[in-house]
Amino acid sequence: MLCMFMKKYIPKPLPFDELLSLPTYSLPNLSYDKKKLAFYWDKTGRIELYTIDIASREIVKISDGQLPRAPRTGYAWDRKTEQIFFGKDVGGNEQNDIWVIDLEGNAKALTETPKFQEHVVEVSHDNQWLTFLSTRSGQMNVHKMKLDGSEVTQLTASDVPVRGGQWSPDDRYLAMGTNEMKTNLENNDIYLYDNKTGDMQRVVRITEKGSHDNFGNWAP
Repeated sequence: MLCMFMKKYIPKPLPFDELLSLPTYSLPNLSYDKKKLAFYWDKTGRIELYTIDIASREIVKISDGQLPRAPRTGYAWDRKTEQIFFGKDVGGNEQNDIWVIDLEGNAKALTETPKFQEHVVEVSHDNQWLTFLSTRSGQMNVHKMKLDGSEVTQLTASDVPVRGGQWSPDDRYLAMGTNEMKTNLENNDIYLYDNKTGDMQRVVRITEKGSHDNFGNWAP
């Protein structure tokens, strides 16, 4: 008679210290020419901005302490793969200013609004304008400015949050979302803002009782 004995299994404790010390990657963002991929990486113990060349696989560290320690907002490439725009707060207060950094690591602030939140959206196709969200008027609204931080212009003036600001291929329109339905706070509709006339028109509301609709992307 064959007897089989199995040793009592004693689980080993998970090496949490080792796991927590592993480098992490986040927020990958491909340049418009598809030649470089930007990403956040805490390889040095602090989150920094890196790029990887798609063809050569060369990784380059771009920032050196200019980023917030715990980024809570996104970033955007320019259309020429020369600059990256990002949000930076102070001490984790989430009151982001808009910053720009080039691929040599030269960074500067484009806005200084310590009492307000600001978030990068997108650079126009002609590489002239950056859309961003800001609470500087009291509520979150869509703004634009030149890539050097000049000519800041508020585009929407809503008493409820407006989000978005993605440029149409000809830069004529901006897609955004907001809720003008006072009876349904969960509703979100898609609007187009006309850069030439300043008009804003609702283009999508799936049901008359309200629905939650979000803009995806423009067709080429």
